[in-house]
This record gives sequence, C-alpha cells and structure tokens, in this order.
Amino acid sequence: MALSKTGTGPTSPWEFYNSGGDYLERSISATVTFNQSTGAITGGSITRDAGCLYVTIVIGDPASPSRSIDVSGIEGTRSFTAGQLAARGISNISDILSFGQITALQA
Repeated sequence: MALSKTGTGPTSPWEFYNSGGDYLERSISATVTFNQSTGAITGGSITRDAGCLYVTIVIGDPASPSRSIDVSGIEGTRSFTAGQLAARGISNISDILSFGQITALQA
C-alpha cells in the first residue's frame, strides 16, 4: 500500500488489490483515486490480463462473501466512475479499508 506523506494511510491513486499471477503469471489489479482530504472516491479501474484464470473478486470470507464482482468480461483496463463504484457500496476509501479480505477466484 502506498502511504501518505505522513505515513498514516494510502495515497491516491492507490492499488488496493493485486491478485498476483495465476500459474501463467496473468493477474487482476484494482486501483482507486480519491480526495486525499475527505477520502471520497473519485474513480477507479480494474486491470485484468487477457486469459487470466481469475474471473471473480470476492470481498470478505470467500465461503460467504459480503459482495462479489464478476470481472470475467474485462481484458485490459476498465475505468469506473465514482457513481458506479458507489452503486457497489464503495464511496469512500474507508469502505475499502473495512473490507478485510479481498480474494480473486477462478471459474
């Protein structure tokens, strides 16, 4: 995690998730931008390598996740607006910090 200049938290833009590579070294990463003062999310993106075996990002316990994001249709980078992220329950950097576990799953 990139820390702020004071060392107290993430700085924008922040890559909050990186799956690491599958057995072919293909991966998924997720980045958000946010207002450094308020923590309000201003946008974000998900990058998924072509052919990556990971197709779902789950938030919380993988056995009973609080939410999941289907990324199977993403190849390359897809950007999301603050409104799209808010519709998924992500409107402030504190939302991401409260997720606990974030995991990528294969089909």
